Amino acid sequence: MKKAFTLIEVMIVIAVIAILAGITTVGWGNYRQGIEEKKVKSDLQMVVSALQNEINFKDSYPNSLPSTIKPSEGVQLDYIREGSGYCVQATSTEVPSVKHYIRSTNTSAVQNGNCTPPPATPVASASALSSTSIRVTWPAASGATSYTVRYGTSSPTTTASCNSSPCTISALSSSTTYRFNVTATNASGSATSATVTASTPAPYTCPEGGTLSGSNCTETYTASYQSGSDGYYYCSGGGTPSNGTCTSSSTYPASYQSGTSGSYSCPNGGTQSGGTCTTTTTSSYPADYYPSTTVCPVNQPCQRVPARYECPNGGSLSGTSCQTTTTSSYPATYNSGSPGYYYCPSGGSESGGTCYTSSTYSASYQPGTSGYHYCSRGGSLVNTTCTRVYAATQG
Repeated sequence: MKKAFTLIEVMIVIAVIAILAGITTVGWGNYRQGIEEKKVKSDLQMVVSALQNEINFKDSYPNSLPSTIKPSEGVQLDYIREGSGYCVQATSTEVPSVKHYIRSTNTSAVQNGNCTPPPATPVASASALSSTSIRVTWPAASGATSYTVRYGTSSPTTTASCNSSPCTISALSSSTTYRFNVTATNASGSATSATVTASTPAPYTCPEGGTLSGSNCTETYTASYQSGSDGYYYCSGGGTPSNGTCTSSSTYPASYQSGTSGSYSCPNGGTQSGGTCTTTTTSSYPADYYPSTTVCPVNQPCQRVPARYECPNGGSLSGTSCQTTTTSSYPATYNSGSPGYYYCPSGGSESGGTCYTSSTYSASYQPGTSGYHYCSRGGSLVNTTCTRVYAATQG
């Protein structure tokens, strides 16, 4: 009975077979690529010879490959006119990674790759961003796959860390002129721009304090506080406020009322003189009548006496009546006079010949104000902190 292989022995055999297969594959691949390389390069040299004949006889290169040029089996030829010259590219269709080209400008050198033309020359410009940084910019150069920026004070020898536009170069010296160029590169070559210059300005400073940012300074400081005011009552029409009421006072000259003197009077009639009242009463009675007679006095001729009336009780005869007058007296009554005085015809109280008036009305109310923070040096206020941005000083 035969002994079987163990699992370990089987795994070892498999590993050895895999290694041998890999070596064989790699070897065949390298061998095949080598053959294709020779075919491609041989075809390129054949094309160069044919095109040289064209220019020798026709003084110019053709616009396309002559029909007499036949590539090897598995080789593709691409012909590209470049100005007055050309570029021929040969690619293996069996091994596409095998790709070479040759240009009319250098027919002795077969290059690896394709006929991509060298990049266009970039047009660079530079401008200062700050006292320590300069920005270099350029529009895309046709055909470029990468860029290299170089700079320096006397010539562009230092390579910048950035490789795309815009490229900002920092940590430069202030007040210094720098020179820059940009090199565009692709698989076919490179092209370098003309050298441009830019100068860093003098550094900016913040003379009033704060933090410098570009050409501006940002300062923060504690806001000032303005205390508020209490509300109060006031009298818009004048006067004095008290508990929400205004009292307005005014004065004007009082008017004067003259007084009267004391006098005597006779309440029971009569005429007053010296404080005594005298009354006169008139009464009448019939007069006695005497008829006409003749009177013969002794030793006198007789005389006729006419009829007459007489008042035997005295009095004065008036017609056929006698009028008697009786006079009596009594103490006159004394009426005290009144003193003169001042008075206020338009109202108010009088004092010393002046009238004082007052009126009341509701006082107006002026609300108070709250205290607040403000930025005494300008800027924007947030809570109790002011932030002010001002232009930095340069130089």
